[in-house]
Amino acid sequence: HQFGHAAQAFRMETRGKESGEGIMTTSTVAMMPASRPSSIRMIATMGIVATISGVLLVLVYQGTFDIIEANKRQALEDAVFTVLPGAVDRATFAVEADGFKHLSEDAKANDVVYAGYNESGDLVGVAIMAAGQGYQDIIQILVGYDPAAQKIIGYKLLASKETPGLGDRIGKDPDFLKAFDGLDVALLPGS
Repeated sequence: HQFGHAAQAFRMETRGKESGEGIMTTSTVAMMPASRPSSIRMIATMGIVATISGVLLVLVYQGTFDIIEANKRQALEDAVFTVLPGAVDRATFAVEADGFKHLSEDAKANDVVYAGYNESGDLVGVAIMAAGQGYQDIIQILVGYDPAAQKIIGYKLLASKETPGLGDRIGKDPDFLKAFDGLDVALLPGS
């Protein structure tokens, strides 16, 4: 019991054969418990592991950022042509207080409208982003609108973190999506 450590003893029996005769030996071994690692060493090890993990996470994020952004742009481009049937070309406009301002491909703005044009250069419609609070998170959609007919001509779910099999049906359920086909959204006179 010296220094608070208790010695444990156990008997170990080994049996062996030597020249066909059985020999039995008995030994007593005293085992001392292994020393505990210091708290400082454990904290330092956890700190090193956390630092390495953090650096790796930052490197992966920075290494994949441009790829992820390019994929998002391509997904949006595909969605614009999905919600504007017949469109083969598009232009991006920023919504400003005094009207619309044409944007270059790499320009950014908060509120944008995508105009879709057919092969003749005629306006097919506009794609408008919309967002609203879902149960889990913000739901983002792209709506195709025909200003001449004042009807919705397409609908595409862009982002949703709703419950699979229940809340995510807004982008998959054909009956729900069909409700938007040709939906009349004409403005009332004087609006």
